[in-house]
Amino acid sequence: MSRHTSTLTTARRFAAVGGGLMLLLAPRDGKLLMQPPLREFYILAITLFVAAAMLFLFKSYEPLGASLVTVMALAGLQLLWSVGTQLVASIQKKVPFLYQVDYYDVVYWGAVWFVPFMICILIRLFARNEWDTPEKRADFCRFFKAASVAFLFYYAILFMVCFVFIRRVDLNAAHDYNLIPFRQMRDYFGSTENGMRYLFGNLFFFTPLGFFLAVYRSKWKWWNHLLIGVLFSGGIELLQYGLNCGMADVDDVILNAAGLLLGVGIKCLLDRLRATMTDREELSVQYVESGKDTE
Repeated sequence: MSRHTSTLTTARRFAAVGGGLMLLLAPRDGKLLMQPPLREFYILAITLFVAAAMLFLFKSYEPLGASLVTVMALAGLQLLWSVGTQLVASIQKKVPFLYQVDYYDVVYWGAVWFVPFMICILIRLFARNEWDTPEKRADFCRFFKAASVAFLFYYAILFMVCFVFIRRVDLNAAHDYNLIPFRQMRDYFGSTENGMRYLFGNLFFFTPLGFFLAVYRSKWKWWNHLLIGVLFSGGIELLQYGLNCGMADVDDVILNAAGLLLGVGIKCLLDRLRATMTDREELSVQYVESGKDTE
């Protein structure tokens, strides 16, 4: 069997689905049973348990990657079901539709993806002996591909919640915009809670995107990534202005582009650490199969 062939047997697939269900239920159960900060510790504990159990039982990254795809796919279906039921209810009551969502639900979903992902990244970063064989490197590449798919699911959820479902479109009201750099940043960071939401929703929103772009477009220069960040973020702001569903803000574009470059920088830093760990025998963490990173 080729070392690039999936090792997901039937038993591993069932375990991966079970792990994905545990990750999906952790935020819901935490909200029902606990108050912050115990809720966050509970979600973190369940996420760490699932990741450790999958890695320990199978000595493989790939089943955990399948769990991440499972949880994000189910979270997406759960979101669509919730939106559908609320839409039907608003139609029956003849009231305007505005999706009601707890902002922190989306953060929790991100956490159950991010924690296992980072655990596997760190294991690969410091891998030695039995975890640093050609088979294990190929196994990690399969995990990373699955984790990338899971991230796309999560990113779609995040985008829909932040820019579609929780915003009212009002084409008749006055359009709001800010073209003065750093003005909104000063206002938001005067409040700790709002400042953290603003930071997460703008800087960190684009950081994973920058990381994955740096992996799958490894030949690009830093300014190529910056251009993508500015164009993508600028497109979102123009859409908000056109639909009048939020303030079109130049500060958002600045933070989005900075977040994307931060993701690129994190990828480069991890590669340098891996090169140092292996005395430059490996020049990167090797996220994708050799020769398959695209230009």
